[in-house]
Amino acid sequence: MSDEKEVAQKLEEALRRYGADYGFVVTDKSVRKLIDGSAYATVEVKDCTPKKLAEAFMEVGKVIEQSDDGMECVAVVGAGVANMNIALVVTKMGKDKVEFAATANEGLIKQNTAKHAIDRVEKRLLLVSPREVRVAAISNW
Repeated sequence: MSDEKEVAQKLEEALRRYGADYGFVVTDKSVRKLIDGSAYATVEVKDCTPKKLAEAFMEVGKVIEQSDDGMECVAVVGAGVANMNIALVVTKMGKDKVEFAATANEGLIKQNTAKHAIDRVEKRLLLVSPREVRVAAISNW
């Protein structure tokens, strides 16, 4: 299974588990629509630890769940205009990279909240870990 598909599956599981608590409608149709409109990014980071990633999330949002080894994380991040729109973000850490998948509800005016949430965490990660950070790929599904 590719990393992108694996992270997307974890995002879907997180939506079904925590979505209703954060204002997402959790039906099969709405979850499919949210997954289709989600953003994905791979960030290459040297010397990133689970603690540094959690600290970056705590700067811009709230960590909901973290795996025992700290390599996988689910969080909510404020993004959009005035950071008032909530995005659900799932991460998976590798040896020298962090995989992000995020989704958010969009209104009539599209704010690209999911992409902006990933950008906010990435900037915080850069401040927490001022090592070489390079975005390998950002794409919308």
